[in-house]
Amino acid sequence: MTLPEFLVVVTIIAMAVLVAVPTITDTIRSARLRSATRSLEATFRAARIIAVTQRMDTQVEVRTGPAWPTPPAPTENQYEFTDLRGLPRIERMPPGIRIVSSSSPIVFRPNGTLDAEAVTVLEVQTRQGLTTWEVRTSRMGVTRVID
Repeated sequence: MTLPEFLVVVTIIAMAVLVAVPTITDTIRSARLRSATRSLEATFRAARIIAVTQRMDTQVEVRTGPAWPTPPAPTENQYEFTDLRGLPRIERMPPGIRIVSSSSPIVFRPNGTLDAEAVTVLEVQTRQGLTTWEVRTSRMGVTRVID
């Protein structure tokens, strides 16, 4: 292989990498958003199970994060509830994921219901703009994710 051929091959590889890196970055951010949303959904379901099995109100406190690009304070952009052992459980959003709105606090009654539907919105910044997912919990206590 001659030097000009080698330089052409290196240039083609460099261009492919330049095109692929932003796409991979967006894919990773979207995967983090999906994971964070599913984790929040699982927390709501766990809180409902605790409310029903322990026959007591169970509250999930969701704290929103600041607007982009301000980094969240230590007590923002997280959610917490008391687990089955009576210990507080605090979950922070991964880097780049924001809780932008929530019907907080979300209180599950001993029969598994809520007083009103609860909606929590999470988002991530990508090259195409903001990607938003919702975690909705109906008055009957059924939680689902909407992407």
